[in-house]
Amino acid sequence: MESEVAALVRAAVDEFRRLDGAFNNAGAVSAFGSVQDIDGSSWGAEIELNLSSSDASDSPRQRRTG
Repeated sequence: MESEVAALVRAAVDEFRRLDGAFNNAGAVSAFGSVQDIDGSSWGAEIELNLSSSDASDSPRQRRTG
């Protein structure tokens, strides 16, 4: 996923010479049930998608320009 985000940032910068902002709208719910009943693998996948994926869009190039 990080390489895909990096490619998108490069494409935007190549086309427009800078990236002023980005909005990360990733998220889903795939593990249903009480917290006690969700297995560790499903819980980890939820955290990866809903929390960690937003870090992928925090581009060093974007911070540098703005």
